[in-house]
Amino acid sequence: MRRQAKYQAQRCNISQSSMTISLQNLEKILGAKLYTRHAKGIRLTGFGISFLEHARQIMDSVQTALYSATQQPHALVGEIRIGITDTIAAYLMPNVLQAMDQRFPALSMILFEDDQEGLERALLAETIDFALMVTSNYQLTPATGVTPLLRSKQKLWIAPHHPLQKKEEISLVDIAEQHYLLLDMEGHIAMADMFWGEYQLSPNIKLQTKSIEAVRSMIALGLGVSILSDFSYRPWSLEGNRIIRRDISEQIPDLVVGAVWIAGKPLASQVQETIDFIKNMVDPPSSL
Repeated sequence: MRRQAKYQAQRCNISQSSMTISLQNLEKILGAKLYTRHAKGIRLTGFGISFLEHARQIMDSVQTALYSATQQPHALVGEIRIGITDTIAAYLMPNVLQAMDQRFPALSMILFEDDQEGLERALLAETIDFALMVTSNYQLTPATGVTPLLRSKQKLWIAPHHPLQKKEEISLVDIAEQHYLLLDMEGHIAMADMFWGEYQLSPNIKLQTKSIEAVRSMIALGLGVSILSDFSYRPWSLEGNRIIRRDISEQIPDLVVGAVWIAGKPLASQVQETIDFIKNMVDPPSSL
């Protein structure tokens, strides 16, 4: 435990005692415990997980603002046609649209929502300029090229009162014994089959659904668990019940969101600049 605390302090370029005092002072200000100690180190409390999520969102916003301030505005004008999947529409596009409207007010973005196969057909028919989708879950046609935009870690989503929350480490074997909620959208089944199959395990599927909100609500009520990405994580269900995430001991593939375009064909300058802007918005340079 001391070794872990010392390592974390070194990463922040402060002494271990200074980090401990800083965390204690922060807990006094917040009026709540951020973490608890156990044999192998420390574990965030439910409040600590929520506070960390908000802190990460603030840091992401700061990085985006810093990047934006260092870039000279471009007079992008005209129209750009972007294909999106339903996952991208829900969890990425609202912030992207707001940022693009502020940065390029003369650029009109036309959005087309479809599944992966439909967007590939639209690309080949040149009815859209590029598409945004979860590229890690599909075998895309060789006629397309991909620019990765962000990688999102996949974790176990559970209710705070779920029995697995008592375990220091959670494995796929542990998860296979629980009621499993399988999300049937954007290639999640193919990805799930891949990592479950790699470890020669099968989940005990209680529900297979295309509704992520149904999965979220059932998890929060303790009716099942699921392995999903940080990209679509929200700490509350529609009913206002809490959802937490836990790391899994096995290596689970990351979810990757990418921009997809026609391979071998040069991208128009405004298309390339739009993709670059989105990439730097969702994954700002670490040097900033």
